[in-house]
Amino acid sequence: MSSVLLVATFEQAAALAAALGAVHRAGWPVVELRSPYPLQGVVTDVGAGPETRIPLAGLAGGAAGLAVGLAFQAWSSAVSWPMNVGGKPFLAWPAYLPVAFECAILGAVAAVAVAYVGGRASRAVPIGRPTPPVGGAFVLALEARDARQADDAVAVLRDCGARTVETRVPGRLTGRPGTMVAPGRRRLDWRLALTSAAALLLAALLWQDQTQPNYVYAPDMAVSPAATTYSRTAAQGGGVEGTVPRGPLPVRYAATEQDALRAGLELQIPEDLAANPAPLVAADLYTAFCQACHGPEGHGDGLTLKRGFQPPASLLTQQARDMPDGQMFHVISFGQKLMPPHAAQLAAPERWRLVQHVRTLQERLPVDPPPFDPALEPGTVLP
Repeated sequence: MSSVLLVATFEQAAALAAALGAVHRAGWPVVELRSPYPLQGVVTDVGAGPETRIPLAGLAGGAAGLAVGLAFQAWSSAVSWPMNVGGKPFLAWPAYLPVAFECAILGAVAAVAVAYVGGRASRAVPIGRPTPPVGGAFVLALEARDARQADDAVAVLRDCGARTVETRVPGRLTGRPGTMVAPGRRRLDWRLALTSAAALLLAALLWQDQTQPNYVYAPDMAVSPAATTYSRTAAQGGGVEGTVPRGPLPVRYAATEQDALRAGLELQIPEDLAANPAPLVAADLYTAFCQACHGPEGHGDGLTLKRGFQPPASLLTQQARDMPDGQMFHVISFGQKLMPPHAAQLAAPERWRLVQHVRTLQERLPVDPPPFDPALEPGTVLP
């Protein structure tokens, strides 16, 4: 026996709500519900379809993402690689909240997308042109499985205050415009599934090498030059066949007096610095890093001497003048006796500029007498 479609109109929202409750209690499927304005407190998702499932999916996905984000950060900072940062506890959960929030958003969006793609499909029930809510009327359409159930539904609708109840016989299920939509069986939305499959296929065709991206945006940021070499051969100056060294080679000396003497034999001022002296830059570097101890002219009469520190050696003695440039560069880099190292504060070219400035002072000023120190001998590294 064919089903019967009933279309009832109501003048008041309260009558519509009462009829909708009675229809739901009877278990009759609601095809469509129309109102001239949004109804507060009236169930409008007539088929309990994706509209009720999507919020639950978003809530579940957000909670799962939040839990995963918190658990991963706790595991990485307290279990896998515990690190003491400023004395704070390993499980410093307030710091986890930004990442956990992002994970919650990601989980909610992914869950909603999955719930939407795998949602309930719809079928169209042709009942002619749908009855619009005219003159403030409310429309309720439901489907009865036979004529007896249709008579019972008509009686219930009229008892609830229906103004009119029309009986129609649905025909073949189609999706033509002007039809009323009723919920059908749950199945995968083939349009979204086909679009997703096409996107994955296109990505697989365009991205042949899975280990390398096809296009790198801002390659200077993605692949930056290494600060240190990964090859001992290149670091030791042997180089690699087919390559050309770039930049200054690292200084391979220890903070010992023997290596200071060896640096005096092996190191020289780079040719580019020697060909392009910068006296103003060198003077500024000397004022910032050397004048406090050695004085403005290198006599060893800086402010530290007036504050009770031991006097440094003069840079104008004959021993300082006879010191090779490489040995002086070593002393500036690694320090000696009272003098601390300056390699962390000054780059190699800046240290060579200081050597040039000391040579300028030695050329301009007379020789200072040596300090009274019987331990000083020719070749001794000065502080």
